[in-house]
Amino acid sequence: MITDIMKEVITIIVPDSIYGYGIDKDAFQRVPNLKRIKCVAQTNLTVEENPANYKNIPIVILAESQTSVSFAYYPVGGEEIGLWTQGDNTVKAFILPNTVINIGEKAFANRTMLRYVYIPDSVVSIGYGAFARTGIESIIIPDSVIELADGKAHVINDINDMWRGGRKGEYFTSLELGIFEQSSDLGIVTLSKNITRIPSAMFTDCWSLYYVEMFSGVESIGKAAFYNTPFLKNITLPDTLKVIEEYAFAISGLTSLIIPNSVTEIGKRAFFDCSGLTSIVLSDNITDIAGDAFEDCVNLTSITYKGETYSKIAEVILKIMNS
Repeated sequence: MITDIMKEVITIIVPDSIYGYGIDKDAFQRVPNLKRIKCVAQTNLTVEENPANYKNIPIVILAESQTSVSFAYYPVGGEEIGLWTQGDNTVKAFILPNTVINIGEKAFANRTMLRYVYIPDSVVSIGYGAFARTGIESIIIPDSVIELADGKAHVINDINDMWRGGRKGEYFTSLELGIFEQSSDLGIVTLSKNITRIPSAMFTDCWSLYYVEMFSGVESIGKAAFYNTPFLKNITLPDTLKVIEEYAFAISGLTSLIIPNSVTEIGKRAFFDCSGLTSIVLSDNITDIAGDAFEDCVNLTSITYKGETYSKIAEVILKIMNS
């Protein structure tokens, strides 16, 4: 009889009265249709690890009052949400409480079933790889966030190194994953209005990415930030942008681009192999541009530049037109 009733339970609220106690690893074993665990205990709630017993829990809601929650195979957190341990990969949504200040490195990484994370406006920083290799489809990074950590990408120069095809020196792999790196379902991103940098490798290999809302205040776009984003056809760069680093938009789907006059530096192969790129308006105030910034942009036929002509710009334009 009790077993039959448990089949109808889809939500369990963990009360404040269990503060200081744990939840046994088999506590929910006979609740086969459980969809949500809501924790209202204030601190130090621990659910012991036994992922096999929680395969049907796609949504976990952490209480607003919670300051330290440890779910063994869920994030270790409180003010900081830390690294997930390996195990259960069935949670589809996470709603973080407004006590969370930092989302640590690789906090939600490798959760391919994860579709949605709500980030409260208490969060100020997000670590490298925090949402890498997840199934997140869209996300809003609130304006409270002021710090996004760089991934550490490098060009593969040796065939014995990690190799994803193509020519030597062409493909990236991250030593420390970018924040959303290889999240292949990610399509829409709204960035915080209070960041000054798009970090390195942030969207590397986000193959479905097609819309990024970026606001005035961003001054630099990091190395390989939008590397291999074939569905990113258009992006509006803010008029505060100064530096576009190497490989920033390499192998992206850009078709046209206006580089604002605030930009003074464009790095090595920044737009390498953007085969769909047909027209570009260069900043009039560029003082440093790599000679191969637009290498292998085979369909680039329209280049607009109204600044003072100097040898480096002439060299780049000549190289493009003769490619």
